[in-house]
Amino acid sequence: ILRESGELLRSPENTQSALTQKKIEGVIGNFQQVGKLCLGARNPTTRNSRRLNPMKSEFKAKFLQHMVQRKKSESGFTLIELLVVIIIIGILAAIALPSFLNQAAKAKQSEAKSYVGSVNRAQQSYRIEKTQFATDISSLEIGIPTQTTDYGYAMGKNSAANATFNATPKDTTTLRAYAGGVMVVASTGQSSAAACQTTSPAAAAPTITFADPAGASCAGTADNNMR
Repeated sequence: ILRESGELLRSPENTQSALTQKKIEGVIGNFQQVGKLCLGARNPTTRNSRRLNPMKSEFKAKFLQHMVQRKKSESGFTLIELLVVIIIIGILAAIALPSFLNQAAKAKQSEAKSYVGSVNRAQQSYRIEKTQFATDISSLEIGIPTQTTDYGYAMGKNSAANATFNATPKDTTTLRAYAGGVMVVASTGQSSAAACQTTSPAAAAPTITFADPAGASCAGTADNNMR
């Protein structure tokens, strides 16, 4: 239709002047633009592209939302958070570590305490049967070794009147030393025993004094009495 209209308008009857010809060319141009728009409206590809534009926008929005959520889920700790955690762990360690070491030392020292008490009782029994004190640990037959992981055990200078037993630690920085002693009180004929400890970690066993009729006792203060 546009082509036929253009040919009609360009016919000799309608081309009377140059001005009229320019007007005719303008009208033809307008018709051509309208025709292209009409053809575009009828083109399925154009319609689909217009429908896809909103879908593309929605897809972009969802994709961006997914990337933001993924970034949040994969985010790690900040430097300040790590420093706070390290400081808290350091404070807890400073509070708990001394207590833990103290409990470990007490567990090791309980072995020495137990052996000192066992030897004192065994010496009293041995004195009743043999009328003298044992000069070595094996004679008591109570299964106490001379060496363990934490302590060394040995008899002191025993005599007919008294006997001593020493427990010296191998770790002299955290463990106390212990000693036990038994004597016979001449005035009564009964035996007297004492179990002593050092007031702090030490390498040498504490001193035990023997006096008649006072009996066996720990030299030093009341803190030297084994508890």
